[in-house]
Amino acid sequence: MKKKTKLILAFFTLLTLNQSVVGQNIGDGDLNACTGSLFDTGGSGGSYSSNETITETYCSDAGDCISINFSSFATESCCDDLTIYDGPNISSPLIGVYNGTASPGTVTSTSGCLTFVWDSDGSITAAGWEAAISCVACPPPTCSDGIINQGEAGVDCGGPCPACSLNHNNGDGDWNSCTGNLFDTGGSGSNYSSSELITETYCSDAGDCISINFSSFATESCCDDLTIYDGPNISSPLIGVYNGTTSPGTVTSLSGCLTFVWDSDGSITAAGWEAAISCVACPVPTCSDGIQNQGETGIDCGGPCPAVCPPNSPEDCLGGTSICSDVTFNGNSNGSGSDTDLDSSNDGCLSGENETSWYFFEAQAAGTLEFLIDPQNGTDDYDFAMWGPYPSGSTPASICPPVGAPVRCSFAAGAPTVYGGTGLQIGAGDVSEGVSGDDIVDELTLAIGDVYILVVDNYSGTTSPFTMDISLSSGLSLDCAPLPITLLDFNGYPEEGYNHLYWVTASEINNDHFEIEKSIDGVLFHKIGSTNGSGNSLSQLSYEFNDNNPSLGINYYRLRQVDFDGKFKYSNVISIKQSYGAEISIFPNPTQGKLNLNVVSREPGNYTIIISDVFKTIHKESMFIDKGNHIVRLNYFNTVAAGFYLIKVINENGETITHQKVIKK
Repeated sequence: MKKKTKLILAFFTLLTLNQSVVGQNIGDGDLNACTGSLFDTGGSGGSYSSNETITETYCSDAGDCISINFSSFATESCCDDLTIYDGPNISSPLIGVYNGTASPGTVTSTSGCLTFVWDSDGSITAAGWEAAISCVACPPPTCSDGIINQGEAGVDCGGPCPACSLNHNNGDGDWNSCTGNLFDTGGSGSNYSSSELITETYCSDAGDCISINFSSFATESCCDDLTIYDGPNISSPLIGVYNGTTSPGTVTSLSGCLTFVWDSDGSITAAGWEAAISCVACPVPTCSDGIQNQGETGIDCGGPCPAVCPPNSPEDCLGGTSICSDVTFNGNSNGSGSDTDLDSSNDGCLSGENETSWYFFEAQAAGTLEFLIDPQNGTDDYDFAMWGPYPSGSTPASICPPVGAPVRCSFAAGAPTVYGGTGLQIGAGDVSEGVSGDDIVDELTLAIGDVYILVVDNYSGTTSPFTMDISLSSGLSLDCAPLPITLLDFNGYPEEGYNHLYWVTASEINNDHFEIEKSIDGVLFHKIGSTNGSGNSLSQLSYEFNDNNPSLGINYYRLRQVDFDGKFKYSNVISIKQSYGAEISIFPNPTQGKLNLNVVSREPGNYTIIISDVFKTIHKESMFIDKGNHIVRLNYFNTVAAGFYLIKVINENGETITHQKVIKK
């Protein structure tokens, strides 16, 4: 009887052990194993769920290094990511971020453990992944394994090695450190060399933000430049370009890393630079950092903020006040909005404006309308402009200019004036220095459904009130009906061969369907597809649409939301650039000699560069450019005389990638 009990117990124990290694879903907890299978949360044969955020660590159970081989992988390419780190936590070295069908393949730890971070959004799900777990012998530590595991000092140093050097010369490779010295290629005490072109990234090794303090700086002022970007590559925000004795001073990253591009020409060299490396706590993101890094929706919103960004103010076009009836407004121009104030330097509407108030109205019945603006301060100089008519259902989101774009103010008949609409500027004027008030338009005639924009600007730059009287003819009424949907987000991005659009609603009232409209000039739109709405909903809903026939260059899109009764409203207008496989920018411009191409290529290919003066082509060269980010120097430009030149880049299909004027000083 005892033997039978022991046998049953042993079989049960063996069965339990076998079950613990047969299959593990992410979300089941950390795992120590050298055998078994690893699945997404849906397990074998099921899809993962939306809105998942999971961090787990998988380690060897035998002192070896764990290896995970993915036999299948499929997630939503835009939004559901698996991030893998080589170590026991997310501070370990990053191996990669994977989505779509870009499988990680076989991922092997160099330190015993792998950490997975799985993040899915609230919309589409997919089959996920299946992977097999095994273990291999860990690689022996070397003097460049990047792990300080033998008590040694320094960076990129581990194993049974001597203490690492804390000095790093430009050209030695990327670096992760919070201490040490950074020199030019000549090191301490020697000049850099000529004809150098080096790109390196320096990051914190502790999760902070790296800071580099230059104690000396000397390069050839005309021709040898150090360009610094705030981030891990040359697509990050530019901090500055430095040469001569114009030192960068102290440069601190806002995102953990700094990228340096060093470019010296073929002539004079100099002492270069010496700088000390340290790290500081990264700044806390705010509600106006412009980064959507907390799952929030909206524009210029990030950090520890509400889920939806605060609404735009009346000083912004998107926050304009709706005029609904025959009333008197007591206006007060409180400041400049985050959109673009009207400015004659753009194209001749109003001049040098400082503060703005925006208004919108839509005619629900035909009639006439007049405005009267009366400044309340004798020293104020209020100006105004109005545009229209726009189609019925137009909203501020569909006819306001994008943030940072100029408000177009041409008086020419048929000229487009505001992004996303077809209206013309139909009135503008000046209410200056205590004048009692001017009519903007005498008896403006409105048809049913006409939509107009009115903006009042204070040239004086002071916060002072004004009154605005609105006079409607008998029978004329203005529409302020509630919006049929609350649109949290409408955006998109280019893929190879198509543009992907997506939008999110917070609520819907009698929403029959969405029509997707497209334009190549931002003015004339046509329907390219539709998708059903959800009728009535108080839940957050997501929609997607692919434009499978995008035009090369910039494509404009908007949504036409249609009610069950046929009424409709337009969304804001977004733009997506479909490139020719590469994007190219030229710098510096103007230049005193050298000229560089910043090439971001989605695929390898042959390119032809053509340099022309005002009369003819003076130089042509061809080159092969591989996939990725590259800086290409145009050495020929050093030899041309001062003046204006055209730089044209053509791909192997004969398509013009860029055509830009460059000034040689």
